[in-house]
Amino acid sequence: IFVPLIGTQTDFITCKIDGVFTTFNVNATAGLDNSTGFPILGIDGSSTTTSIDPSISLGIVKLMGGSILAGTYTVNQVATGITVSCDYNDAASVNFFAGSDPLNQSQSPAFTITITSITATRVVGTFSGPVKDNGGAGPGGKNITEGVFNVPIQ
Repeated sequence: IFVPLIGTQTDFITCKIDGVFTTFNVNATAGLDNSTGFPILGIDGSSTTTSIDPSISLGIVKLMGGSILAGTYTVNQVATGITVSCDYNDAASVNFFAGSDPLNQSQSPAFTITITSITATRVVGTFSGPVKDNGGAGPGGKNITEGVFNVPIQ
């Protein structure tokens, strides 16, 4: 017997930050902007309705054009025209960042976003890697693991 799915899919962004399970399900959405001549995908969410932070923002940009498709994207792909970023703001609004750096293309471990499915209306995938304070320079940092997202593209 086939039972159709009733209602909408649950929109979520979750991960572990230094081993602590965290959700960013408030206003969890994605945006895909092609107005610049190259695609920019942003995935954003917050943890609470009472404050902007904690929040997370994931980004993929394909500077050489084309489409953002299912696949694995890392901060070490600048040579192929792909940049990846992650902004995590903790409850005290301290920013932790990871991003593509043309002068450091051997970041290890590399912050990685994997898109397992992308349609005109939804993007699904995983993410993980280190993020650092002071604009990504450190010395303080957090480790993001087991990140998953399933959000509408609006």
